[in-house]
Amino acid sequence: MSESGLIPALDKLTKNVSSFSAIQVSFDAFIEEDIKLEEKVELNIFRVIQEAMANVVKHSEAKSASISIISIESILNIIIEDDGKGFEVDTVKSKDSIGLQGIKQRVQLLKGEYTIDSKPGRGTTIIFDIPI
Repeated sequence: MSESGLIPALDKLTKNVSSFSAIQVSFDAFIEEDIKLEEKVELNIFRVIQEAMANVVKHSEAKSASISIISIESILNIIIEDDGKGFEVDTVKSKDSIGLQGIKQRVQLLKGEYTIDSKPGRGTTIIFDIPI
């Protein structure tokens, strides 16, 4: 991760997902220049987004998705949205899916929080807030 950094790695991830799936993924980053994250933190953030995008590809049947990463004061706010089929959040959380467990563990490791907003027929939005 240190060679390219988080933003170039995420840019590459979105291009890769767009090229090997039928999902057009857009990526926007609004991060202050002076923010420097530890490599371990960058890697965990990347892995969280990577897992979330893997879930979009595997389950959403989406045509488009977006990743936005914004620094707001001492928080890194990450929003991943898709226009897919959506799902019942409580049902999926109760199934203890491996992907969501991995996301939950990494976000906790980063002392962050996340919310999932989804309903069948409406797509999904995942919001991560990671302290920086």
